[in-house]
Amino acid sequence: MELLPAEIRAQLPVLYAQEKCSDAIVYVKFFTPSGNWTWYVTEFDGEDTFFGLVQGFEEELGYFSLNELQKYRGALGIGIERDLHFKPTPLSRKGKTEAAIALDAIGAIGINSFIQAQTGWLPDQYQSSRKQRQELSRILETPQPWTRMFESEFEENLERITKLHKRHIRNGQVYWEFVYNWMTPEEKAKLDIVNPVLTNGRRKHKIHQMLSDQTKQRLTPHVTSILILMKSANSVAELRRLVQRQYGVDQPNLFDGWSIE
Repeated sequence: MELLPAEIRAQLPVLYAQEKCSDAIVYVKFFTPSGNWTWYVTEFDGEDTFFGLVQGFEEELGYFSLNELQKYRGALGIGIERDLHFKPTPLSRKGKTEAAIALDAIGAIGINSFIQAQTGWLPDQYQSSRKQRQELSRILETPQPWTRMFESEFEENLERITKLHKRHIRNGQVYWEFVYNWMTPEEKAKLDIVNPVLTNGRRKHKIHQMLSDQTKQRLTPHVTSILILMKSANSVAELRRLVQRQYGVDQPNLFDGWSIE
């Protein structure tokens, strides 16, 4: 992933531009998918130095380097990522961003679906009632506007290991196995209703268009992890073995114990 594309670079105020602002605007959020560090950018010198809020062992304002962020590699060689869904927000509200996203998610999919997505927990009455489980869905009723969910690097590596064109319909099986396997049977059934498969074998809308922002935010670090593993694989079978080694299971449950910073 490119940490600082030209269009975002052009938006960033120069150093000290917000020095006298009572509530500086955060324009970019970087994070470690394999750790708990987060960087909120408010200013940039145009070359290498950022100023903003750093959350790690503690929380403090300070300077940090684009070059160092680009070089960093954590567990399994996973680097730092940019939050693709982050929108400019006042610094005082950066800690409330997730709360705002949560409220949007609750409005979109309901409080029960939101709780399930966050914790994997279902109340007892939902464990035995299929009808009620159908109500606990992270699948939206109507599609959201299209935004890029998978970077071109992901698609290129997928093409390499499957030996198929990146747009080939059979590649959808890989997305289902490694990205969308968390869906319950009820969610898959709902997806088939609100976004059915057409006669050409494809769906009218991309699957991620039918997911809430909160769900997509939870998926983003996982997609990055799969990409890292995919780069080390030469086939789908080899990717499957690497995923098993990483997660200890065939299909990792993305919604158990994940902490989104």
